[in-house]
This record gives sequence, C-alpha cells and structure tokens, in this order.
Amino acid sequence: MDSELGDEYEECFMYENVHWYWDDKINQLMYRSDYDTPEQNVVGPTKRIVGPVTFRDDIDVFEQLRFKKRYQRKCCPTDVVTLQDVKDLALYTAPPRFLDRDVINILHLASTERLIRASIMYSQYYLQITDVLKKRTSELLEKIPSPSSKIIEDVYRENLEDFRLLVAKEYCGFITGAGEFAKYHHMGRSKTKTCPLLKKDRVLFETIVRIIIQIIWIALGRKSFDEIEIEMHRLFKSHIFNFAQHSAEQKTKKNLNVVPREVGVLRGKCMMNKQKLNTLSPLMDEVHCKKNIDYKMFGIGVIEYPRESLSSRLRLLEGALTLPETSFEKNGINMGILGAPRSCFDTMLNEIPMLSPAQSSFGLQKSRSSKIGQSRRSLAQMSRKSSVLSQALYKNIRLPPKDEALYQLDEFVSETKKPIKPCLIQRKKWLNKVLQISKAHFIMK
Repeated sequence: MDSELGDEYEECFMYENVHWYWDDKINQLMYRSDYDTPEQNVVGPTKRIVGPVTFRDDIDVFEQLRFKKRYQRKCCPTDVVTLQDVKDLALYTAPPRFLDRDVINILHLASTERLIRASIMYSQYYLQITDVLKKRTSELLEKIPSPSSKIIEDVYRENLEDFRLLVAKEYCGFITGAGEFAKYHHMGRSKTKTCPLLKKDRVLFETIVRIIIQIIWIALGRKSFDEIEIEMHRLFKSHIFNFAQHSAEQKTKKNLNVVPREVGVLRGKCMMNKQKLNTLSPLMDEVHCKKNIDYKMFGIGVIEYPRESLSSRLRLLEGALTLPETSFEKNGINMGILGAPRSCFDTMLNEIPMLSPAQSSFGLQKSRSSKIGQSRRSLAQMSRKSSVLSQALYKNIRLPPKDEALYQLDEFVSETKKPIKPCLIQRKKWLNKVLQISKAHFIMK
C-alpha cells in the first residue's frame, strides 16, 4: 500500500517547482520551471516568521472531534503514542500560514524524523540536568563541594555533548542539502542555481524550527516551553541571533543567562568565540570541536554497524533514532511521552488523570447537573487542573557510561541502515489540507 501511495505522490508532484501561464500564440496553458527565476516570483512560504507565533493549544471539544475524525492517525486500543501523533497535533494547531507543501514534505522525511527524535532527547536531558544543577547550586550555599562533584558534573557535560552531536549530524544534512534534503536546498539539488532562493530558504528554516519546538514541547508533556524555545534557538542560531532569549530579556528586564558555574556543564567546552559575522551555531561547534569523539557517533542511525561493534551506550542512542515507538519500553528508551500507552492520553495528548473513586463519583454527579453549554470547555483545561493527581509522565534518561576501549571495525562499513518509514497516509491528509487552504486563499483574492 505504501508503494502505491508513493507512486501517487510522484504523479501529484511531477509539476513541482513550476508555474503556469497562458500562451496567446498557441492558445494553450503552459508551464515554466521556477529554476533560475527571480526570488520574488517563486511561489512558497512568502510570509516572514518574525516575532512570537501562537499555536492553538486550547481548542474546544468540537474542534477535537474534527481533528480526530479527519487528521488523527487511526490506532488500535493497545497502541502507543508515536512521533507522528505529536506531529499531527502540532500541524493541526499551527497557524494556517505555516502549512506549506514543502513544510509537510520535510516533516515526513526519515532524516527529519531522526532530527526531531534527537532534539526531543536532548531537550529532555537538558531540562533534567538543569533541575539537578539548580538543586546542587542551592546546596552549595550550605555545603562544601566534595571531590566527586567535579566528576559527576563532567559526566553530565559529556552526556549533553553526545546528545548535541546527534542533533548536529542531522542538522548538517538539513542546512547543506544532503540526502533527502537536497530537493529543498536554496541552491537547487545540484547546488548550481544562479539565483539562490534565500528568502524562501530563510522562511522555510524558521517555520521548521518553530514547528520542531512545538513538537518537543508536546512530547515532553507541555512543560518548560520558554526553556525549550530559548535553548533550541541557541543551538540552531547561536546566542547572538537567539530571538527567543532577547525578547524574553526585554519583557523581564533581566539577563537570562545561566549561572557561570553551570555554563560549563550545560553548554560544554566546544563553544568557539569568534567575531559576529563568523559565529557558528553551537551545533557546528560540536562537529568541529577538537576532542576525542567516537567516530561511530557520526554514523549512528544511518550506517548499519555490526551490533557487536557498538557499546551499550551507542546501541541505546541508535535505538532512540531508528526503533519504532512500540519497542522503546523493551529497550529502555525514554523519550518523553513517546512509547507510552495511547489510552492514557486524550485527543490533545494531555494525560488523563487517575482519580480516586470518591473524586470520580463526585465528577459524575457534577457532570449530570452541568449545562449543555459547558460541554464546549476544553478537555485540555480539565486535564491541566487535575495533572497534580497523576505521577510523572515519563522517566528520566539514564545513559550507560562511556566505554574507554573503543570498539574497532575490521573494515569500513558501507551498508546503510534501513530508514524509518514516513507515514504516507498522514502526509497525504496534510497535503490535502494545504490544497484546501490554498484554494480558499485564491477564492478570497
């Protein structure tokens, strides 16, 4: 079935990167390629993504039913939460101007799947270590640090560097147009375009980054959005161009930089201080950093390494990038709410609180006496108010220690790993949604 849908997509987009016009000489509708055309004539995401963008997270019951009927992935009662579920919800609550054909296609690539998974794991571990460091900082006011404190913090720093490296290797393919991203590079597939589409590329990049931040926030139980946004902007754009942090500092009139003692742990030792125009993002600094890196880290999720050549640490990271969500629990992978039973969450992926019998009977009596108009109140508000009754949504990440003895390979591995299959059915639904929005916009004009 997937192959049949793939053929349909090829037929639907055989006229991609073209525009249509009427030829008076032959009285016929013709099309012309958009390659080597001025940037302002290219059809695409033309609205600039500047300033804060609001996603519709608090929607009423009727909107939730519409989402469940038209766009939600069909799943069985014993199913688990997948990354596709989170992507569908992020796209449904996104502003209509975010829904573009290129955006939908990019979000349903295997390379983007790995990039989002790596970003979720990094953000989860970053928030986890941030809480630990805040607690340790407060304890230092009353205690003297022990010799083992430095060793423990070095382990935290190395773990964060490895997670950043996973994000960096996928991000490099995105900005250089490698592999599946070649089709969307601003210099064309062969990097020979005479007129680069810089404006389209800039808007596309900002849109993808903002949707990824929303996906991470939902996958992590809708917690610590400001911290996630600031850190993701810092990773992808560097501190100088961190719009989220600059706007937050203007509102609060305070410097939001972390405590100097925590900088070395949270940001690592690979930060390169250069002039403003030559500044690279921290992700690029991780790639160019002069340190002892296991070379197999750069091929995790892409190269088919022999299992015996990977340490337990690398096997866990590889599984997080390539295994289906149904195998997360069996392999000890904790990635937010991904892999959790789908029955524990409502349509908007809010946790369904577990109430005591007395509380549930009280809620039943209250619902019987409530008015019909109150049914439009969002289920998200109800679950937020009762979230204190439930336990933690997901477990903390526990990485196996690094193995000092690096496993060597007898020969260079050239076999590629089987990529993650994108959900073509969901992709087709969102492409139809884009078509409906474009038709409505054309009619309004």
